[in-house]
Amino acid sequence: MVFVAGDLLWYPQQGNPKITQAPDVMVIFGVPKGDRGSYKQWEENNIAPQVVFEILSPSNTQKEMNKKLLFYNRHGVEEYYIYDPDKNQLSGFLRSGEDLYQIQKRSLQY
Repeated sequence: MVFVAGDLLWYPQQGNPKITQAPDVMVIFGVPKGDRGSYKQWEENNIAPQVVFEILSPSNTQKEMNKKLLFYNRHGVEEYYIYDPDKNQLSGFLRSGEDLYQIQKRSLQY
């Protein structure tokens, strides 16, 4: 089972609707496919998204992206990838222990 969603609000904590994020893409293993108005983690066996992708746009700020990294780190994401289409660059973070750590940046060459 795998659930893949795009731009869907993810609520990791019950009773706290201000704590939310809508990744461009999130992948959650162990959760069945299906339509959802939002992803309420406590209704899904408390399974956090394992993989998250963000696609940068000109309106994204460094402050915003730092806040997203902190959110994904705090709420258990295992892999977090950021793609910059203007630079054709992919950067990523992998969880090791309690935290996400940046992996080597790579430019995609075709």
